[in-house]
Amino acid sequence: MGTQFSEGLPHLIINLEKKTFHIDTETSQLDKGITDFYEKYLSNNLADFAISKEYAAGLHEIISQVKSKKELPLYIKGQITGPITFGALITDESGKAIMHHPLLSDVLTKCLIMKARWQIKSFTTLGLKSIIFLDEPYLMGYGSAYVPLTRETVVKQLTDVINEIHKESVLVGIHCCGNTDWSVILETPVDILNFDAFGFMDKLLLYSDKLNEYINRGGVIAWGIVPSIMMDETPSTEEMVSRLKNGIEVMTKKGIDKECLVRQSILTPSCGLGGLSEIQAEERLNLLIKTSRAL
Repeated sequence: MGTQFSEGLPHLIINLEKKTFHIDTETSQLDKGITDFYEKYLSNNLADFAISKEYAAGLHEIISQVKSKKELPLYIKGQITGPITFGALITDESGKAIMHHPLLSDVLTKCLIMKARWQIKSFTTLGLKSIIFLDEPYLMGYGSAYVPLTRETVVKQLTDVINEIHKESVLVGIHCCGNTDWSVILETPVDILNFDAFGFMDKLLLYSDKLNEYINRGGVIAWGIVPSIMMDETPSTEEMVSRLKNGIEVMTKKGIDKECLVRQSILTPSCGLGGLSEIQAEERLNLLIKTSRAL
């Protein structure tokens, strides 16, 4: 998920055998590489930030399949790695996260913004409205020694990216696949909050005051109710519906307007389905459809 959006970063070294990648900060050409990057960024030529099939085969497959459909969906969801996670995944040659290199950290953020804009343009060409998600699994460690970032830094980095994508008149979501300090995300101008409602329903409910403010400003809750993990037996539609109704009931008791909450809710898997077999992934997506229809 880091490599997919790293194409075009200055002095990026990818080792396919070891499955590692880093930026060479010791090269004498680093300043020139950064300068060249900013020139491309300022020229606003999205072709310079295209995501090739070599880096994201799945994205190009989606675009190919959409082209063959007679009836288009309402929206298509694109995604980028969130700036916090991206800055943690990409390191220098010593293993130090690039998020701690002020200048290169800014390069990474701007690269992500342009990757999002390239996706939006690609989807618009197909006649589709876009939703862009920031994928932020690294925020599961926020507040611990493993994520030495202040609250202000996290909110600012997320907000900066969201605001830039908003300039394209599209919705922006954030997904964190585990538990985190949800109040941090709720402080940003995000439109869709996607959480693992199957495994961490009770954790989000702890932030009822912030959630109330979020719902009142039109924010959408994306309930990741269908589990994406391996299980001996796929849960039933009835179990999914029961879990959701319980969550909505608890939020309502905490003062959140039920009508608004229901209207501003969508359903998703709890996380990506790439860890399942193709058959299992289809089973979970069918469960998602059945749960939505049952509700």
